[in-house]
Amino acid sequence: KGKHNVVYIPHGITSDFYSVDRSVRKENIVLTVGNWLRDYEFANKVYDYILKFAGYGFNKAHSVSYAYFAYQMAYLKVHYPEVFIANLLNMNTFNTVKTKEYLDEAKKRNIYILKPDINLSNLDYKIGKGKLRLPMTVIKNVGEIAVKDIIFERNENGLFKDINDFAMRVYGKSVNRKT
Repeated sequence: KGKHNVVYIPHGITSDFYSVDRSVRKENIVLTVGNWLRDYEFANKVYDYILKFAGYGFNKAHSVSYAYFAYQMAYLKVHYPEVFIANLLNMNTFNTVKTKEYLDEAKKRNIYILKPDINLSNLDYKIGKGKLRLPMTVIKNVGEIAVKDIIFERNENGLFKDINDFAMRVYGKSVNRKT
């Protein structure tokens, strides 16, 4: 026992606790703690407490953490569904199965899904006025580099007026005929 009634466990106990043979494990721990504290009955109780805690303590701590996390996720899903789904989509950008699943969930929740817009879309799914705006990367053959170049041009020189203005300003960089 230490200064504040804390039991300091000798170094060898932790490795003994994970040994294969339970009887050897108990004997080694009880002898070590018993020799150290000079109280074998107390050492036996300590071992029983360790064994009891090992049976449920680790699982209980994790289940509480996961339950709390699940509660937070459920709260966000119910009270902020647009933001919740947008973040799920942004985390699974390249997973087409999950993307379809989350977009279907958005439709079920009556979240209006806006198509990609050359003047409004970005790299990520965005929420605006309760609506979900798709990124330009959902368009076939439009990659991240092309979108970055389009966004850069849009930010530097303003919105695109029409398809000709778009082609004049970005064609030839990372944007080509296939894009």
